[in-house]
Amino acid sequence: MLMAFVRGSVTVAFHEVAPADDGLLGRVRSKLAAVMLRLSTAGVDALAWR
Repeated sequence: MLMAFVRGSVTVAFHEVAPADDGLLGRVRSKLAAVMLRLSTAGVDALAWR
């Protein structure tokens, strides 16, 4: 699971989640959910908050 997260996280480009405004968490959550399809909603939320 950790390796899948690492592989998925390298596909998150800075311009897709920047700037760090009120919508940042939602954009990160959406991108993580798209690259980690087997992760539950709770799992995506747990990773995105950080």
